[in-house]
Amino acid sequence: MIIKFESRERWVVFGEVDHIEYEEIPSDSPMAVSADSLCYPPSDRMGGERCVLLSFFTKNMNAPTVAVAYSPIYLMNDQGRTVETI
Repeated sequence: MIIKFESRERWVVFGEVDHIEYEEIPSDSPMAVSADSLCYPPSDRMGGERCVLLSFFTKNMNAPTVAVAYSPIYLMNDQGRTVETI
């Protein structure tokens, strides 16, 4: 699985994702989630309406990657086709 979203006029892509969990969080305090979280600011172009906490495992990892991003976030299969939009 592939996770793709836009942050400040650039695309962020995570590949080889085996498992993902996500939840919407208040957008007024995304930086207060955890010191170990990757925080991506919203794109000026996309608007970034919803703030989402992502927790996912990639291949050969034994600890999750935790990231805060703004919608839209695209979950794609290994061939690059979107299967879900958050």
